[in-house]
Amino acid sequence: ISHRGLKPHKPMPMTGVPQAMHTKPSIARFDLRRVNFLGLGDRKRYRFQLLTTYLMVESSVNFTLADPSRFGMLQRVFHALRDAKNDGAIDADDESWRSYFDDDALSHFWNPTPEELADWTRRWQATPVEKRFTDPTLETPWDFGSMIEAFHNGEYNLLRVTRVSENAGALQFEALAFPYGGTGCMRALVECFGGIVTGEIDT
Repeated sequence: ISHRGLKPHKPMPMTGVPQAMHTKPSIARFDLRRVNFLGLGDRKRYRFQLLTTYLMVESSVNFTLADPSRFGMLQRVFHALRDAKNDGAIDADDESWRSYFDDDALSHFWNPTPEELADWTRRWQATPVEKRFTDPTLETPWDFGSMIEAFHNGEYNLLRVTRVSENAGALQFEALAFPYGGTGCMRALVECFGGIVTGEIDT
């Protein structure tokens, strides 16, 4: 939260304001300096006004689709994830999530055989700990369950899929904290429907 107009700066801790609002790097316009000159009752009212008018800025993952006809399928699963997340009901082990995807979309996810998984595990354990997350030979595509679980764990509100042209659109969301979990699962969702991520607006 900034007291310098619209220019973000190091957050100023303030009693009565949730920690998430101290750490989220959003742009807001509040003159916190006037709080020091208010009486106790006025301070409480001012804090309430600050909390209820805090600016939450939408972020997005922008994409294009090679086949525009797949936009509806992408939109359908994103909105289903949004509704389930709002209800706290995303379960990565629920096989019904697969019904939102056709065979082509599901083929984009890592689904190793027992032998392939055993080989990957062997190589993972043989790699020094400090190199495991940077060794390109250990990188794998997202597996389906991990993508669904990441949507559950992300600290953000899923908003909508917006179509901006015949083959371009945006997944829009609202971060609730910083860090909030990243957009990896959203990118994976776009890519499984043949989409290409063209950029992000991360506020």
